[in-house]
Amino acid sequence: MAPDLGDAYALYGINSLTCFGELNTAETSFQRALELAPNSAFVRRYYGIYLTAIERGNESVTELRKAIDLEPNLSWTEKLLGRSLFFARRYDEAIEQVKKARQIDQNDIVEQTGYLFMSYEQNDDFDNALEWFLVFESLKGVGQKELDSFKNIYAKSGWPGVLQKRLEIAEEKDRSGAENYSEIASLAAQVGDKDKAFAYLQKALPKGHLFMAQLRIDPNLDALRSDPRYKAIYDQNWPH
Repeated sequence: MAPDLGDAYALYGINSLTCFGELNTAETSFQRALELAPNSAFVRRYYGIYLTAIERGNESVTELRKAIDLEPNLSWTEKLLGRSLFFARRYDEAIEQVKKARQIDQNDIVEQTGYLFMSYEQNDDFDNALEWFLVFESLKGVGQKELDSFKNIYAKSGWPGVLQKRLEIAEEKDRSGAENYSEIASLAAQVGDKDKAFAYLQKALPKGHLFMAQLRIDPNLDALRSDPRYKAIYDQNWPH
């Protein structure tokens, strides 16, 4: 019964974080889960998710690798490890891991391709970022004409031009009712339009479009963190 009880504590822990923002309860629940079921891949996997969310990225990587050792080649855990490496700013490792995850599960690669192009982007390897961004867009159903447009923009204006074009497209979708607030906030932060980024963060958070964990760990929002407005949003929304 202990492993099953351990899994239950892990679920309670992740729900305490994501649904109620109760960090102390979440931490206590996970420690109890680990005591009851130290060899449960389920417990290690959810503990890794929790650690990513609270900015303990390197510990998250360790836990997810333990989960993989306990339950090898489970596609979800392999994907989570790539995600964790990305948010831990370990981009070279993230690239390697995401490519591995894509090979394990060919039927669910859109999100993984997103982490792949963003890892190259964060590494300032913009040629590879463009290559995988175009794959990402193609997987989402974007047509060849728009893909060629991005290629032309990159040739003329580099990666900043691609970001600006993506922001323009995202804003047009928003005007059509998409409410893609977190996407606009992220892109605005990347192009240096902090006022727009904060305006859309304020729209995204109340609607649940942007998890507070993402606000804390997303490297695309790094440019905002030294601004007093970031601290105000953080203090208002993140539990202490």
